[in-house]
Formats: sequence, structure tokens, C-alpha cells
Amino acid sequence: MLGSLHLYQVVIIIVAIFSILFIYNRLRYKKSTPATFVLFCVVWVFVLVMTFVPDVSTLIAMKFGMGRGLDFISVVGLIICFYLIFKLYIRIEDNEQQMDKLIRQLAIDNEITLDDEDEE
Repeated sequence: MLGSLHLYQVVIIIVAIFSILFIYNRLRYKKSTPATFVLFCVVWVFVLVMTFVPDVSTLIAMKFGMGRGLDFISVVGLIICFYLIFKLYIRIEDNEQQMDKLIRQLAIDNEITLDDEDEE
């Protein structure tokens, strides 16, 4: 079986295995959620299916009104990338707001402490 595999298929298998092991390790040390683990496993299984049965992508693309499977995969990839960028933007905004609150609270606490020392 290994003799009939193309180089890109072997590379994708290796990358998929390492990626799944990486996200599993993150899950094991509670650095990731089970939902994230399942999502990444589904994505990598989808990539493996597309690697070994590329006609499936064409069938799916035709269901969505596209002609080629590669077009469909590219569009889906772009949509996922835009979604992830949006999520990161929201998370950064939330972190900035939390830091502002924390800095204000620390400044207020510091001011009270300094006022107490000045009175003595």
C-alpha cells in the first residue's frame, strides 16, 4: 500500500497525526477544550478523506453550486480563516477591556495606599 501513495499523501498523513497528537496533548493538560479537540479531529479527518478520495470534494462542491472541488475547499478555508480572525479580534478587544479595568483598579488601590502613608 505504501508504494501506491504519493509523497503529498504521506506528508498529509504525518501532519494530520502530529496535529491530532498535539491537540490531544493540549486537551490532556487542560490547555484546550474537548470541543476544540473534536473540531480539530473532524478537520483533519476531512483533510485525510479529501487526500485519498478527491472526487468527494467535487461532489460536495457541485452541491454548493461550484464546479471544482479545489474551489470549494479554497472558499471554505477562506471562510474559516476570516471567522478565526474575527474571533481573535473579539478576544483581543475583550482582553484590552479587562486590562483597562484592572489597571484602573490597581491605580485606585495604589492611590488609597499612598494616601494612607501620607497621613502617617
